[in-house]
Amino acid sequence: MKAKTPPIEALRSWLDSAEGLAAMTAAARRVVDALQAKRLHGALDRMGIGPRTPVQSAVDELRGELYRFVLENAERLAPALASVRTNPGHYLVKVFINHCRDRERRPQGDPFRSCYRHVAEALRRDGRFFTEKNPGGGIRYSLAPENRAIAPLADEDLAAIVPEASLVCEPPDYLSLALYFWQSLQPLFGGATIWVPLRELVRWLQHHGFLVAKVTTVSLDQDVMDLPARSISAFDAERVKRWAVMFANTLAPPDRRLWHLRFGQDLGFKAIAAQMGYSGPSGAHARVQRIQEMLCDFIQNHDLPWLAPDDIDEEAWAVFYEALLAAVENSADTPSGQGKAPSSSRSRRSKDQS
Repeated sequence: MKAKTPPIEALRSWLDSAEGLAAMTAAARRVVDALQAKRLHGALDRMGIGPRTPVQSAVDELRGELYRFVLENAERLAPALASVRTNPGHYLVKVFINHCRDRERRPQGDPFRSCYRHVAEALRRDGRFFTEKNPGGGIRYSLAPENRAIAPLADEDLAAIVPEASLVCEPPDYLSLALYFWQSLQPLFGGATIWVPLRELVRWLQHHGFLVAKVTTVSLDQDVMDLPARSISAFDAERVKRWAVMFANTLAPPDRRLWHLRFGQDLGFKAIAAQMGYSGPSGAHARVQRIQEMLCDFIQNHDLPWLAPDDIDEEAWAVFYEALLAAVENSADTPSGQGKAPSSSRSRRSKDQS
């Protein structure tokens, strides 16, 4: 039986083929048009493409950038491209544009957006914090599960909360600052536990000089921090299901089974270790955490709406989870079963090991 070609080798062969060249050229044309339409001029400038660059030259330059991007990210992109081989160009356009948007959110772009995104993920990864979607857009955080909402803070409120000297360090310790800001706001609201919109925290960080990068003139459209709360029916369920299947296809069979045992059958790590041959529950626990990190990276790298950390939609997450569980259950080694979803908030306190 002929061995299956590894995904990365198959990708390199495809890039060298006439089919690959045609798809990359078509994708380059679409990316140029999309970047101009979305006013991501900073990305175009970095690639040497300006308003007066001839169309064919712009396409040639962009195609070279696409080749470089694909080769540098071959390990991540190869499995996904293999699963969408019927229209790889469309997939590449989306991923590359998201890559460009991500670069604009970094410090050399807009520091406010960059900080917002960085702190949002840090809060989700830290077990001390609770996060949820903010009805006014974006997310909010707290150190308690039940809280009251607060009104937008005035500039004077932000100025009155002066960070302690021990918190002023380089690079900034955003989690310690988030904790200090939340605790400092408590007395203003009678000591009640509160939801603090992440935007207010970043405004406070900006006010006290913790956002040091220079702002560019790049204008990002559809900024999730400024969007009103999405209605429950706004997300595309079929697209969300396809993303779940795509992620499931990136997992090795043992990881699919592990996911099912933990979240499909709701088994403890001790029982999982016994079934899968781990030396102890810690090994199973560590692997589940790694798969969750892979899922987080998958969502962020593809900039998936409704599932990204600062744009979470709980119903969309539930649809994604059910489709993911069904996909791993459909693998040959995984029995069917029912279970509960892992928390969509990465910052929820994890279960104790069983």
